Amino acid sequence: MSILRNRIRAEELQGAAFTISQVSVPGTTRVVGLPSFGQSAILGVSAERTTVVMDGAGGVQAVPTVTLTLNYDHALCDGMYAAGFLAEVVKHLEAPAQ
Repeated sequence: MSILRNRIRAEELQGAAFTISQVSVPGTTRVVGLPSFGQSAILGVSAERTTVVMDGAGGVQAVPTVTLTLNYDHALCDGMYAAGFLAEVVKHLEAPAQ
C-alpha cells in the first residue's frame, strides 16, 4: 500500500523480482508460493489435469487445466491490480495470439 500512498522510496523497489513456480507432480491442484525477501510476487502453477466442460453444441469436451495462484507484496500492489494482472495472464493463455 505504500506505493499507492506515495510513501515508498526508490531503494525499496530495487531488486524486486517476479517468480513463476510450477509443481508438476500429478494430483497437485494448488500451488501457493510465498515471495522471498526482495520478490514482488510469485505465480504458482499446479500440475495439469483434465476437466470436462460443456461445449456450445450441448456436448462435452476434455480440457487440460491448471490452477494459477498469485501471491504478491501488498505493500507494492493493491489486490485490484494483482487480480487484473492474473486475468490478463489467463486471457493470453486461453487464447494466445496467432
